[in-house]
Amino acid sequence: MSDQSVIKKGKVKEIFHKEDMQMPIEVLNALDRHLASYIHKLAKRCKANMGVYKRMDLNVLYITTGYDPNED
Repeated sequence: MSDQSVIKKGKVKEIFHKEDMQMPIEVLNALDRHLASYIHKLAKRCKANMGVYKRMDLNVLYITTGYDPNED
C-alpha cells in the first residue's frame, strides 16, 4: 500500500468536531490505514464481480458491498 493518506484528515476531524468529539492523530492514522485496507480489498472483490469489464460502475459497487441506495 502507498504511504499517501486515503482520507482528508482535516475533514474527518471537522466531522467529529461537529459531534463535539476530539480526534487524536493516532486515531486518524489508524482510521486511514483501516480505510486503505478496506478499499484495496473492495477493489479486488469488485474486479472479481466485473468479469471481463474494466470500468467500475455503481451496480458493481452495490453488488459487491451489498449497499442498497433505496434503503437510506
